[in-house]
Amino acid sequence: MTTSQSRTHQRPTARRIDDRYADLLALLPPDRRQAIVIRLAHGYYEGWTPSRAQMADLVGVELGVITVSEGITRERQRTRGQRVVDITALVLRAGHSHRM
Repeated sequence: MTTSQSRTHQRPTARRIDDRYADLLALLPPDRRQAIVIRLAHGYYEGWTPSRAQMADLVGVELGVITVSEGITRERQRTRGQRVVDITALVLRAGHSHRM
């Protein structure tokens, strides 16, 4: 069997529930990251799949970029169909500065 043939017979890598948010979750300490992954898993079975912007809000609360109250307000605004500024880039910058 050639190398290319063996690759076609390999099982695909299973996707994890947190793959879409790996860069954001990597900013958190392991215990906080695991808590959010558990929340994702629980939410998945209730039909909740957060956008990257929603995940940035959750991570932003953990990092102190926004307060819990601000996070709740932002989610309520989304629910009402109001425009909410995406803070993903801000959270990523803040997370990288926390890690240094």
